[in-house]
Formats: sequence, C-alpha cells, structure tokens
Amino acid sequence: MDSENKDKLIPENDVADSVVSEDDVTDNIAAEEPIEENAIDSVVPEDRILEDNEKNEGDAIDREGMANHVPEETRLESDVAMDLAEEIGKHAVDGSAPENEGNASREGSLRHEVLEKLLACQKVLKYSFKNIGLLAAALTHTSGASHRLVSNERLEFLGDAILGAIIVDLLYHRCESMMEGAMTQCKSAIVSRATCTRVSRELKLETFLFLGKGMNHQKVPASILANMQESIIGAIYLDGGLEAAREYILRVFSEEIEQSIEGESGQNYKMRLQQWTQKVLHMMPYYRVLEQRGPDHRKCFKVQVHVGEHQFQGAWGKNKKEAEQHAALNALCQLENQPPVYPSDY
Repeated sequence: MDSENKDKLIPENDVADSVVSEDDVTDNIAAEEPIEENAIDSVVPEDRILEDNEKNEGDAIDREGMANHVPEETRLESDVAMDLAEEIGKHAVDGSAPENEGNASREGSLRHEVLEKLLACQKVLKYSFKNIGLLAAALTHTSGASHRLVSNERLEFLGDAILGAIIVDLLYHRCESMMEGAMTQCKSAIVSRATCTRVSRELKLETFLFLGKGMNHQKVPASILANMQESIIGAIYLDGGLEAAREYILRVFSEEIEQSIEGESGQNYKMRLQQWTQKVLHMMPYYRVLEQRGPDHRKCFKVQVHVGEHQFQGAWGKNKKEAEQHAALNALCQLENQPPVYPSDY
C-alpha cells in the first residue's frame, strides 16, 4: 500500500472515540420517557378475553337464528312443501300429518294446507309418490319459487323427453303399417302443448300449483299448465321409473292417442281439424252443443265448432260424439272453401 493511501485511513484513536460505550447506552435508556402506569392497567386479562369471545359467538348464533326464522305466514308455499317432504322422507304418504303438527295443523296452518294440497293432487293423478318432494317441485312455478333451481323447469325438460319417447314407442309397436311421416304427425298431435294444457285443465291441476302472489289460480296461462303437465311426468318417472310414467301417460292422454291414430286412417275428422288448427292457427277447436232433441234414450244433438273467433256450420248426430265428427267435417270443408257435408237443420 502506498503512503498516500495510508494517510487516508482513520486514525486508531478516532475509531475508539466513535464506539458507544455500555454506560452511554444505559444512560440513554434511562433518559427515555417512562411507561405510563395506566398502560399496564389497560391490559385485558386472558380470562376476560375468553369470556368476551364466548359472548360474541353467542350473539352471532342468536342473530343467525333470527335471520333463519321467517314467520310461517310469510314463507313461500313451495318452501313449506319442501320442508314437509323432508320430514315425511322417502315413504309413501298415507294421509296422516307429519309428527309434531298436532293442533296447529288441524287449525289450518300453512303447513297443513300445503300437505293437504299435495295429498289431494296425488289422488287426482292416481299416483302416490314415494318421494313427495318431487311432486312439490313439479307443482312449483318459477314465480312461486325461492330460486329457479327449485322450480319445475328442470322436471319439465325431463318430462317432455319422457312423454315423446313413450308415445313414439307406442306408435311404433301398435301401428305397424304406419309410415314414418304419419307417425310423426300422430306424435306431434299427442304431445303438443295444446294437448298437455287440455289434460291439465281436465284434471283441474291449476288448483294445486304453487304460484307467486301476483298470479291467479283461476286464470293460469296455457303455457304454465302445459309445462306443469310435463313436469309431473318427469316427477313420476324419477319417482317410479319408466313403467310408472308410461301407465300415467297412456291413461291421461288416451283420448288424444285414440283420436290421433284414428285420424291418420281418415276416419277421425276431429283429429284432422285439430292438427290443421294447431299448425295454422295455433289454437284448439272447441265443440259447443247448440241443441238437443228427442227422448232420453234416443236423443240427438246439434254441435258447432269454434276455433278462436271463427264459427263453422253446426251438424246433427245420434249422439254427441257423432255430432262432433260431423261438425268437424263441416269445418274442414269450409276451410277448403267447399260446401258443408252435413246440414244444420234437423
């Protein structure tokens, strides 16, 4: 190292002077501001902390319980139905109220009303659910559901497919001489929205729907009734399997099945008219008895067809069924600008 760099080094006595002695550190600590006596008193004892935590947890539980407790009269019918289904479990309903219902049910509580609605619906359907929660879901419109996943939309999707499959299977095995095009027309008429609506109305299923407060059970739209019918089919399929669904469908859709099959042979004018009006006007024909004559054992009927605001020439028949067929043929003729076949005079 050269002499010039040596001169730049700090002298040894200067380094010693820069080191802080132990006495200086002690003096500095003593000079600092002392700890306040009150600060020690403000420290919370450990047992006090545990006591406060337990109290806070208890308050939280109480608040949670209050949030979950909704007055029964303000709850949705569908929610009550699901609660009942959970209590009843996956057992066939025998008509008795769940345990602990007691006098509250007999006095007409909401739970009792909902249970009675489900039991009455089972009687109308002539099917007893092992899991009545499926029926509750099938009857729940989105307007009456707490959220869409508990409504009947998913069951409707399933039921539509089951209905179509069972009708196609029936037509394939029963109508061996029917071609694919004819079977397609038959199937379309049987599983149509109009047919599903008619079946629901005939069974008066609208009275069992769980609807929102703004909807009227007396004026349920046709689309909701059609959706409900498909939902019920889906619920029966999930509850009892394909054969249970088949038995229900063949029973409640029997009129449409027979009319459709006969209509393809050219003998059922009612079905031919229905297929035309559904395809062109998107409406169902309505048959009205205008007049009846003769003794009870030989009474004749005059029937007229209405399709929306359209009215067609009436026709007579030896019974209502024959008069409806005659009136339907008259309507078909008029729709093709041809003169009616059957006179309207007796």
